[in-house]
Amino acid sequence: WIKRFPTIQDVADSSIDEILKYWEGLGYYSRARNFHHACKTVVLNGGTIPNNVNEFQELKGVGPYIAAAVQSIAFNIPVSVIDGNVNRIISRHNAYKITPDKNKKSILEYMDKIIDQNRPGDFNQAVMDLGRYICKPRNPDCPHCPISTTCVAFKKETQEDYPVKIKKKPIPHYNVAVGIIYKGSKLLITKRKEDGLLGGLWEFPGGKIEKNETAKKAIQREIKEELSIKIKTKNQIAQVEHKYSHFSVTINAIHCLYVSGDITLNGPTAYKWINFSDLSLYAFPKASIKIFESIGGIS
Repeated sequence: WIKRFPTIQDVADSSIDEILKYWEGLGYYSRARNFHHACKTVVLNGGTIPNNVNEFQELKGVGPYIAAAVQSIAFNIPVSVIDGNVNRIISRHNAYKITPDKNKKSILEYMDKIIDQNRPGDFNQAVMDLGRYICKPRNPDCPHCPISTTCVAFKKETQEDYPVKIKKKPIPHYNVAVGIIYKGSKLLITKRKEDGLLGGLWEFPGGKIEKNETAKKAIQREIKEELSIKIKTKNQIAQVEHKYSHFSVTINAIHCLYVSGDITLNGPTAYKWINFSDLSLYAFPKASIKIFESIGGIS
């Protein structure tokens, strides 16, 4: 990434397709799109990164955490970084009995009170490192903690009780069917909408398998709805599991043959008929990469 995009100007001058290709496999693709947009904004404004927290947060994709980290470390501005590590340290140190998401104001106010005004970047990095290496989620290394003498949770031996946790909801799981659709020697791929999950990436067309529906029936329905073409389904050629941050999927890849019809897009923003050997030229999500690594090529 750094070799290809050594400067903000290089990122701004590149197409989003190239950005996504170099980002391929890293996940959180919205970060790549936001970074691309932010670099363009910086270049349009003379190439200078704002050294003001509020102005910096106007860049797309920049929230309080990124703003605080960059402004304190790069520009020595005393603004507190709040992340999971910081939440855990302060919740234990002060024995806050509510979840960090409901206690943001108190945690931020406390950090703002103790931040080193002369070396805010070093201070923020030190607190984050303290959470990463010492005040860990499980089995914290309290004997080596520099603030254990003032830590309420340590004194009461209740470290594991903090921070107060939210009961996690079960992660939903979906069964999905995708079509490996051939027209002669060419393979069909479609492009996702720019906004939303995996925006702007290429994929094999398909969608969720509905209740009481087979994978073959699902792919026939999805292809008709999204592309308005007729296909012939053959056999299932791969099945892969993949986890996202908020759900997981089982993807059933069905070998299909194009039969008839002109493609009309209803969902995807673009399509291409390509050679299997050219798949590496396009940016795909990790789940799709698992599929074509699994199937290796068919005709």
